[in-house]
Amino acid sequence: HRASELLSITVGTQSISPFYWAIDSGATVCAVAMLEDLLTIRADRDVYYYGYDTLFTRHPEAVQRLCATAPTLMPTLLDGLVWRSRQTREGFRRVNYYVKHLIQDLDGNLSMNLEWLVAHGDPKIIRHPTVVMFADLLWYKLASYKFVLSKLYFLLMLVIFITSQAIIPNHTGQQQTREELLAIETCETNEPECTCHRESKPLDI
Repeated sequence: HRASELLSITVGTQSISPFYWAIDSGATVCAVAMLEDLLTIRADRDVYYYGYDTLFTRHPEAVQRLCATAPTLMPTLLDGLVWRSRQTREGFRRVNYYVKHLIQDLDGNLSMNLEWLVAHGDPKIIRHPTVVMFADLLWYKLASYKFVLSKLYFLLMLVIFITSQAIIPNHTGQQQTREELLAIETCETNEPECTCHRESKPLDI
């Protein structure tokens, strides 16, 4: 309820966001206080309170809006998505990153948050640990697999080309075996864009 009041109030027949109103009116200090309050983890004896889900449910385009109109609030937003334990164990401290809404939108599709951050072009923001974390998740869990698949054909052609170029120069002026001639013919047949320019004796099979 506390988080909802910072993000949505009804005025007559309209619903406005006090958080966005503070940004649009230039009340940056007030907007920072709201954001810090939303992203502070609280707890009582029964439940934990954290306005992270409420914020991105009410304003799924929050990252885009802040990048465009209030970039000074971005560090506050990103810092609020990290929880660090006060206790250390064997020199390490537990850290939780809340990046679900940075990776996917409310419909479960890939979010445009990373694209908005890249378009914003602030190197300090793009190096923030929260951004690095969810960008790495996207790369290692999704993008890297599709990237490798898209390059398999190119890699195959590259291997064929390198193989053919390694075989031909080493046997110039020498009698070639049946297997070598077959390998050369195969490379030249399957690599039309990188044809090995060499006249070879037709293979009589």
